[in-house]
Amino acid sequence: MLAVPEVQAEFNKAKETYGINYSEGMEAFARAIEGTQPEVIVAAQDFQAVVEAQTSSVASGLLNMLENAGRAEHKPARPEIGTAYAAPTNETEQLTADIWQDIFGIARVGIHDDFFSLGGNSLLAIQLVSRLRKNFKVEIPLSKLFEFPTVAGLSATIAENQVKQKDLEEMERLLIEIEAMSPESVQVELEVIQSSNEEKVNG
Repeated sequence: MLAVPEVQAEFNKAKETYGINYSEGMEAFARAIEGTQPEVIVAAQDFQAVVEAQTSSVASGLLNMLENAGRAEHKPARPEIGTAYAAPTNETEQLTADIWQDIFGIARVGIHDDFFSLGGNSLLAIQLVSRLRKNFKVEIPLSKLFEFPTVAGLSATIAENQVKQKDLEEMERLLIEIEAMSPESVQVELEVIQSSNEEKVNG
């Protein structure tokens, strides 16, 4: 992720604001393992003050805050990013584009628009992947967004992962069936498959 300039900039900014240096980290680690507390929080700020500020300013968690950030009654038009607008061509692309529009808070996103050209950063990347996983019920590594940073690219990855997931589920189902069979029944099934393959070769 740090190979992407936008992510590196976000990381460095967060590190400067909230991070600790090496010696402070070593000291915190030593104190944590020498102590008897079941849980330890290391914070560069007054942690209780941060918690109280978050509690008073947000009714829900960080993800809900991020998800609602771009939802406005009248979303601004798509920015000029040097890529011609291309409408979604299938259901997967449409749902993916809708999620991008929610996240960026703009009226429409084309399937070839680049995530980072639209203003994407590490927080938005995490939110986007989380929303895609939730809506499509498939595992999508965060690295795929940096490899395919467009609606079209991500949609193709989602479709591919859905096929793989179905294949895995079918394989698991077959394994469960085989485990429930007797050795004799397994042998009979194998002989039937072998005979069928031989007929295809000879035919």
